[in-house]
Amino acid sequence: MDPRRTLLLALPLLTLAACAGGKADDDDDDGGGDGDGGWDLGTDTGIGTDGGDTDGGDTDATDTDGGDTDADTDTDGGDTDGGDTDATDTTDTDTDADSDTDGSTGGDDVDGDGWTVAEGDCDDRDASIHPGKADNTHNGIDNDCDGAIDNAAFCNAYEPLDVTGDTIRRYRTDFFTGEAYTETVEISGWSSSTGRATVNRSLVGGSKGAVQISEDWRCSSGSLLVSGYDLTHPSYGTFDVSFGTTVKRAVTDTDMIDGKRWSATYTASSTTLGMDLWSMDIDYEVQGETTSRVSAGTFDVIELTADYELVDLTGGYVTSRTGTVTYHLAPGLGLVWSEDRSDRDGVIEERELTSYGDDLYPFAPDEIE
Repeated sequence: MDPRRTLLLALPLLTLAACAGGKADDDDDDGGGDGDGGWDLGTDTGIGTDGGDTDGGDTDATDTDGGDTDADTDTDGGDTDGGDTDATDTTDTDTDADSDTDGSTGGDDVDGDGWTVAEGDCDDRDASIHPGKADNTHNGIDNDCDGAIDNAAFCNAYEPLDVTGDTIRRYRTDFFTGEAYTETVEISGWSSSTGRATVNRSLVGGSKGAVQISEDWRCSSGSLLVSGYDLTHPSYGTFDVSFGTTVKRAVTDTDMIDGKRWSATYTASSTTLGMDLWSMDIDYEVQGETTSRVSAGTFDVIELTADYELVDLTGGYVTSRTGTVTYHLAPGLGLVWSEDRSDRDGVIEERELTSYGDDLYPFAPDEIE
């Protein structure tokens, strides 16, 4: 027997049987643990400044000398410098939001970006932040001052493929066998022209040995799509799993709201193994916003469920079953937690976020516009 076929028999958790992702997200969009046998082998389907005083040299913004005119919390009541933005002068009686008494309703454009605080500039110390500025960079900053952070930075914020380089997430991945693995997820190769990126997953620490999974993701018109993956094991080499179509992992950010539903159907096959592996029917439903508390922190997330039916096409190498995968997804971060619960066997796989790179800036679902 081909040793790669033996992998399906000897390592069902590693490959196909779970197909639903536990606290494992249904990363291959199959809705059932990624058809990977409990390994979720689909896709991951998370200062103050004085303000410019020039009226006497005082810049401490905290004195109480009672005799200067620097607009910095003094008690003279007669500051007229017109350029203080420290917002701490207790004698301020105008409406320009710059803590002086010059009566200018426009305020001062301290950073020279053409916008004042009174006009909506939410950080008048940084010229790259003001109303109308494109907020399309994943930097954890509300560049356009609309109250939402990075709201235009992603094709889909629930899996930030657009962020590349050292972008990583780490999980504790548990299987029903009692084994726990450390899983590292890294996004690479994002192309804005094709909307494609590779999600690389490395699982180590269990008895099955180190496993590498390379998943093909695509973001099209705001929806997340996945079409398959390659799996590499030190003892059995590399084989491919193709879904024969693109499976929708998530709808557009603005459609990820309570009650949103969609379905997916596909047949998984492997050219390397020369066989069909399983068929999958999934019904997705967004359950609404909730709070997810995991090792990496507490996050505002969207809860997504995927009811699935997996049918074995190998003649016994894969376990047919039905179940539900529950995902907690944080905008700007991705998968925070997931659980694959089989109708027959209970919890099969669980994934919990333990850490993530400092180039990921999670935000709340209600900040999406």
